[in-house]
Amino acid sequence: MKKYLLILTAAVALSAAGHAQTPFTVNGSGTGTLSTAVVHAGDLQKVQVQYINATSDQAASALSFESPVGESTITASGTAGSTTISCPLPGTSGSGTEIVILGAGERAIITGTGALDPNGNPTITLASPTINPVNVGDKVYQMKVNGTIGVGAATLSLAAPTIFASPYGPALIELTGTANCHINIVAGVK
Repeated sequence: MKKYLLILTAAVALSAAGHAQTPFTVNGSGTGTLSTAVVHAGDLQKVQVQYINATSDQAASALSFESPVGESTITASGTAGSTTISCPLPGTSGSGTEIVILGAGERAIITGTGALDPNGNPTITLASPTINPVNVGDKVYQMKVNGTIGVGAATLSLAAPTIFASPYGPALIELTGTANCHINIVAGVK
């Protein structure tokens, strides 16, 4: 019995050593009515947000924390400025579903909403055009809000061992404002 326990303990220790967490910091998108921060993570990585600082000018503003509930892969390349991409809608997506498209090199191509095209073709029609080109193999994630934290018309700084955790894949943090909101920094480990 002790022999098996020692072997199991050694295997668990080796497994944990192989999956060391990496620190990250991400700044939110520009200042305006919506600021977003995307933390890219591999399919087996868990994102843990441990610090966030955000500013908003809207009394009812809140940070929303989102994680993936569906994933798909882009099947045809597209140019920057595209509003239609070839890709089955991930998960149980429907019109107006929040999505994140991630390309190689941990770059977020776009966040926004997508919908199936009118003919039911395996494409996503985006509410706003892509900033960068999309490539075959880039990932599309359907996102779901897991929780919110009120900010108000103020600057909010939070620090904790875990403010939010995405069980796999990317994490999306959004903040709304009247004209001047910004996610200043998001930090943690993945």
